[in-house]
Amino acid sequence: MDYLQRKLADERRRQGHLRRLGAPGPVCPNCGEDRPAALIGVAPDIICYRCRRAETGMTPTEEHHVAGRHNDERTMTVDANDHRELSDMQREWPDETLRNPDSSPMLTIAAIIRGFVDLVKQGLIFLEPLPAQLEARDREFRATIGPRYWVPCGEEDGADEED
Repeated sequence: MDYLQRKLADERRRQGHLRRLGAPGPVCPNCGEDRPAALIGVAPDIICYRCRRAETGMTPTEEHHVAGRHNDERTMTVDANDHRELSDMQREWPDETLRNPDSSPMLTIAAIIRGFVDLVKQGLIFLEPLPAQLEARDREFRATIGPRYWVPCGEEDGADEED
């Protein structure tokens, strides 16, 4: 599946979730989660999967089969909302790879790589805004604390000198 096909598949999945939720821009009222795959219920009674688990006394995490359960029994613990998103991403894998009915080692390797790529993509979603947030915080600290806010008090003199 090439990049454009993947993007179209992602958007089809997102639109399907929005139809299921019955709202154009749903958000969990408890935590602000806005990824449609992580939301459950029907508007106006929408909540994220993690918050629903917390309400019912369950843990906020689940075990994710990175390569799909038919390819590798090993799991990793992930946030429940991320698990919903990652499992949703696996639905776009070729069925032969995800199901791997003959236990083909090549398909298992393909699934491991696909799972790793999905984890990286998921991580990038959360990393993408961090540089701008850090840059804004740096400007704020320089304005409120001082231009070299990271230097301990009393050590400003000679900070550039060698020992």
